[in-house]
Amino acid sequence: MGLYLVTGPTEEPIKIEEVKDHLRITIDTEDALLAEYIKVARQHCEKLQNKVYLTQTWDWYMDDFPDVPIDVPLPPLQSVTHIKYTDTDDTQTEYSSDYYNVDIYNTPGRINLAWGCVWPSVTLKTLNPIVIRFVAGYTAANKVPESVKHAIKLLIGHLYEHREETSTERILENIPLGIYALLDIDRMVKFP
Repeated sequence: MGLYLVTGPTEEPIKIEEVKDHLRITIDTEDALLAEYIKVARQHCEKLQNKVYLTQTWDWYMDDFPDVPIDVPLPPLQSVTHIKYTDTDDTQTEYSSDYYNVDIYNTPGRINLAWGCVWPSVTLKTLNPIVIRFVAGYTAANKVPESVKHAIKLLIGHLYEHREETSTERILENIPLGIYALLDIDRMVKFP
């Protein structure tokens, strides 16, 4: 599955002030480090849950037109921007949104062909000729589940307290089990 981030989130699910309260830090000299930890912890938790937390745009590349319905990875799905395909002449064509329906209410979100529609009959380029661009994530930080926010804070605390270990490849080896328990509450385990 070829997933590529087009546009990352413009905010994080938790603020530096929340992390400082959690870690009982009263000085501002650690703010830049904590901002890095927030991003790293969010990305790690997203990977563990197979989700994204705040609005992000992704391109999903595939070699053939998929069977339908298509389960879109990285819930929650907000929208599908386009489905494009490239033929052997390197001509890229957008598949009309009139020919497919998007279900943002299911988890994971889904794409299905509209009634009576079929995928185009075209000879596709051999590698990654199809790209589905979609927008996923919660629309605001206050919509991210509290269990996720708490897991992120716990991971930040772990990174902060064990920063000397973070200089090696073992950065996320000895993560407290509470983080996994919190993320398992709403973990996405089904993939397309």
